[in-house]
Parts: sequence; structure tokens; C-alpha cells
Amino acid sequence: MAKELKSIGFSMYLGPVLDILKNTSNNFIPQMIGVRSFGYDIKSVVKYGIAAAKAFKDENMINCGKHFPGYGSATVNSNFELPMIFETAEQLMEFNLVPYQELIKNDILDSILVGGCAVPNVNNNDLHACLSPTIVTNMLRDKLKFNGVVVSECLLLEALDRNFGVVQGCISAFSVGCDLILLCNNYEIQEQAILALKSVIEDQLIDSTTIQKSIERVEKLQKRLPSWQQVIETTGFLSHDILHHHHLLSKLAYEKSITV
Repeated sequence: MAKELKSIGFSMYLGPVLDILKNTSNNFIPQMIGVRSFGYDIKSVVKYGIAAAKAFKDENMINCGKHFPGYGSATVNSNFELPMIFETAEQLMEFNLVPYQELIKNDILDSILVGGCAVPNVNNNDLHACLSPTIVTNMLRDKLKFNGVVVSECLLLEALDRNFGVVQGCISAFSVGCDLILLCNNYEIQEQAILALKSVIEDQLIDSTTIQKSIERVEKLQKRLPSWQQVIETTGFLSHDILHHHHLLSKLAYEKSITV
């Protein structure tokens, strides 16, 4: 996958998915995560998560573990359509966060995407994880010692947009330590968010140290990326032999993993 994506100009991949699925009566998670997860047990998710993250690094692509702090046991609040994770901080550390701990310890995660779920038994409220200082600053940065780039969930997701509004959501996400903020599909809203961030920075409403550290993390990542000219000159379709080999691998994986 990394070779094929790189060959057509991609430089960053929002994966691997590090969610550990849990056997529950809730069918939301299989629908949302599905086969993107590496399974129901910690060892499998760690093993294949490490392999996937290394594969992208070997191709000099930027990887991104997700969805922190783990959607494997999430349920949906029917009133707010908001994914809820009910584990305590201790339970998260012992299960959901083990893949993150292992990949961070092995220094193979370039970035981590923090989800838009609520973690009420950690936050004591329904605040979305990517807007929470407890999740982003205390847990991910301080406890897990992650020094890479933190990416927010897309703030145009219905529950996030309805509860906070995109502009306030962007300010909150950046304030708690998100370095890259996802806003998909709407240029006007993207422009509003940029202007709002510019305003709060100029008014010194966000600590200058937070801003500088975020800039340094993003610039460090950017230095690994090829220039636009290099991308244009070197990208192209892979050879027929390589694509044929990948097709056979894909077929073999399919045959070994699907049961009826």
C-alpha cells in the first residue's frame, strides 16, 4: 500500500488504525471501524500496527495512528449522536492505549489523530477528546510522552459542529495541543477558521510557547517531505510486475482472513 500510494504522489497516510475491537452488543463500532482494525486482541493490534507504521516510514511517508484514545468499545449517545467511551483512565492505559504506548516507545509514530468521541469517566464531562486538555495534553503528551504531531478529528462532524461550532472548535483544538486541524470539504469554513486562529494568536489569547512548539513539530515533519517538483518528477505508476505481486498478496490475505 505504501509503495502504491507513494507512486501516485501521496506523502501522508492517516493510518494505521490502532483501535482494539471489543465484543459488545453494540453494532456501531463494526460499522464505523470494520476491517480497518487489526482485531480484538492487544497483541495482534500491536504486531500489525508496528508493521504497518514501519512500512510507511520505510517508504518515507508520514504515518498517523488513530483513533486516540481508542474507539474499540465506543457506543453512541442517541440524543447527541456522539461516540462515548466509558472506560476510566486506568482501563484505557491497560487496554485501549497499549498499541499507542508500544508504537511511541519504538519511536515509529509520526503523528496521532485524536478522535471526536467523549470520554466522560476521564473528563468528567462530554467534551470531545480532540478538544480536551485532559486527553491531548495530560494523557497523550505528558503521560505517554508523545512528541510528534497531533491531528484533530474533522471538526465538521455533526456532533462536533453542533456542540461547539467550527470556529470555537478550532481554537479549542489548537489551544489544547492539536498541531493539525482537519476541516473537510468546505473552503468558506476553512477560511473562517484560519482567520479566527489568526485573530486569537494576534490577541495573544493562546500561549506563545504552545504556538512555537506546534510550529516546530510541524516543521520537523515537513522536512521529511519531498518538494512539489520532486513529487511531479518521480511519481508514476508502478511496474506491472510489482502490481501483479501486490495483487497476489491482496488475494492471499483476503482468502486467509474472511470466513463465512
